[in-house]
Amino acid sequence: MLQARWAAVGGVAALVSLACAGPQRPAQEGFVTGAPQDQEPKRGGVILVAQISDPPGAFEPMRTATIHLGQVSTPMTGDGNLLKPCREDVDKICPAVAESWEANADSTQYTFKIRDHILWHDGTPFSAEHAKFWLDLAWNGARAADKVRAPAYFKGQMGEIKEVEALTGNRLRVTLQGRDPFWVATMTHLEAPNRAAAIWHPKHLMEPRIQQGDVNLTPQDTGFVGIGPYKMERYDKGSVVQLRRWEKYWDRDAKGRQLPFLDGIDFLFTPDPATMDAAFRTGRIDVGARSVGLWLNGSRYEALKNAMGDKAWFTNIEGAKHHLSLNSARPGPLQDARVRRAIQLWINREDYRDAIQGGPCCGDPHPGVSPVSIWPNPDWKSWPGFNPATREKDRAEAKRLLAEAGYPNGFDLPMLTRRPAWVDMSEWAVGELAPLGIRLTLDFVDDADRGRRERDGEYFIKNFGGWTFESGVGPEQYRTRMQRHSVNPLSEMKHEDPKVEEYFRRLEAVSHDLDQRVKIWREFERYLVLEQALGIPTFTRGIVIPYRSYVKGVYVPKSGHGNNVDWSTEWLDK
Repeated sequence: MLQARWAAVGGVAALVSLACAGPQRPAQEGFVTGAPQDQEPKRGGVILVAQISDPPGAFEPMRTATIHLGQVSTPMTGDGNLLKPCREDVDKICPAVAESWEANADSTQYTFKIRDHILWHDGTPFSAEHAKFWLDLAWNGARAADKVRAPAYFKGQMGEIKEVEALTGNRLRVTLQGRDPFWVATMTHLEAPNRAAAIWHPKHLMEPRIQQGDVNLTPQDTGFVGIGPYKMERYDKGSVVQLRRWEKYWDRDAKGRQLPFLDGIDFLFTPDPATMDAAFRTGRIDVGARSVGLWLNGSRYEALKNAMGDKAWFTNIEGAKHHLSLNSARPGPLQDARVRRAIQLWINREDYRDAIQGGPCCGDPHPGVSPVSIWPNPDWKSWPGFNPATREKDRAEAKRLLAEAGYPNGFDLPMLTRRPAWVDMSEWAVGELAPLGIRLTLDFVDDADRGRRERDGEYFIKNFGGWTFESGVGPEQYRTRMQRHSVNPLSEMKHEDPKVEEYFRRLEAVSHDLDQRVKIWREFERYLVLEQALGIPTFTRGIVIPYRSYVKGVYVPKSGHGNNVDWSTEWLDK
């Protein structure tokens, strides 16, 4: 069924399959990768999982993609939305609330068959009408009299939707403004690597209240009613989120067994690394957090590995790809390509990784996409700025370029800094660029102000500009994130360079020829990173998470720390 449906898209299945055929991240000693252990699962028990803090934004996945929300919310929403990354291989696409899908001949219209036996946690049947409500709310927002709900922050990744229709036979049809053979793949990977773009907006509960003027209603306001394997039992702000098994969950495992296996999950708030590590060692938690700031760095990993021995195992998931994100659309020194190239040549990526992650165990430099996928230029490690052997020469060239651009004594610049998640990364950048003559000062913002400032282009430089794409889907997934700021204010790569869109048009023209697509991307990659330095790729985080040895049934994703966090297949061997 799945293969046949992909064939209707006109070759995308072949591209996704081939794109996954490249080299994989090698397993490192002490780390576990791959599928669950081949044992008969035991039912029951409540697993104890670390969580850094209260989920932000009243649990609203249309307002934030942070893993602080996704880790807690996905058990209540289920993985994915209409579709999801496959558990066994997250670069591939599997059914979620849609059991099958097909496209018309020119890839402008997609029709999904919604499963017939999904129930919301209050017992209300889920239908194509509910899927339509979610899509309309994300794409259009809502209006009641003079009150307006903004569209979802990830609208810019949703392509160009013309119409959404609920059809007979529990089917949903989405018509696009133009051809997009990768649309289902893009929707499946909304907000990678956090995967927070889930369906958590029950039409029967939200629509009446929105019509009455409560336009900014959130899942918390409607009682956390979802369609995932667990439902909310208790939420004590600042302390714990307790979830319990939803007996009428629709999904089964590969052997037809009812999911989930656990009776429940307690997310216990451990606000700092020392607290989490102590709780893990003493058995007060079974699993560490996937939260930024709590997953292990090199020294903490070594300490726990030595202390726990065979009582623990560890993941090493290829995580977020970090960048220095430059706004060359805003008047100032960063509009000069020589300045941007000087920054690219200057930074020490290995030092950056080691400072943030604590050693080579927990991340690798990257050229803009997964370094172990098929996409990057094969010689990227020898590029100026990426090759440790040429660092002295590259830094001399960086100073020459800065002087040539008219800044022999450097310049001062504020750096947009999200508190607390970006502080360590931004502090490193301050120290790293000071000897070049670029004197950064940290401009601290909360999440709400950060979103507004990014949308309006009111910054010069920031850490963590997410313009890279998932290796199994390809560049189109984040096309909108690389668009000119004047075309898409939600773009991450702030620029006004028309050649970026020209490259995407070339990729679109060969959408069914993977070899040509890879060739074009590699040319594009050199243009972005070396010639224009529109974005400065630095390193990929390795997401190291400790598990007690009795935690079984974990599908460890090779990438994306927001993948496989619905806790439906895990079980406790004790």
